[in-house]
Amino acid sequence: MLAARPDGAGDVVAQHGLAHRRAARAAFPRNVLAHWQGGDAAEFPGLGAEDARLRVECGRRLLQDIELDPKGFVAPGYAYTRELRALLADRFEWFADLGGVLGAAGGELRSPALCLGCSTPLKRRLSPAVVRATARRSRGLMRLDIHPADFDHRGHVATLEALLARAAGHEAVTYDQLVA
Repeated sequence: MLAARPDGAGDVVAQHGLAHRRAARAAFPRNVLAHWQGGDAAEFPGLGAEDARLRVECGRRLLQDIELDPKGFVAPGYAYTRELRALLADRFEWFADLGGVLGAAGGELRSPALCLGCSTPLKRRLSPAVVRATARRSRGLMRLDIHPADFDHRGHVATLEALLARAAGHEAVTYDQLVA
């Protein structure tokens, strides 16, 4: 996951899982929620603490091997587990979920993620209207999370353009800057 800075000062890298696909099946009812959150991309629900740790460390090592040092983490589908949250607090400066950005030092910035759904036809159809309505209620901070698959859908691109037009004149910041 990259967060581009419009001032040309560079991008910020965040780790986004390892494989971006489900690695285990969570017990009911968590499996239903995980499927709704990220479909087959919800990588961490169902994994034990050790398997989650191995995936996080492997992903981080791969990024560091190509000289990228992620300071933050966003779970695929925002599908976190208690074990994953505890692990991330020790390894990253921040992680983001649907409700906000949480700093490892305990700080929390509550702001809903504006993200479009691509995993099902229902999400592809309804998420643009939901995101636009949520953005109208945003006060101060508007968190826009964009997935590469969004660009495959005309309605998603139109929604992103509308959100960016709404944000014109506001300062764009990265997650790293929010928790600094």
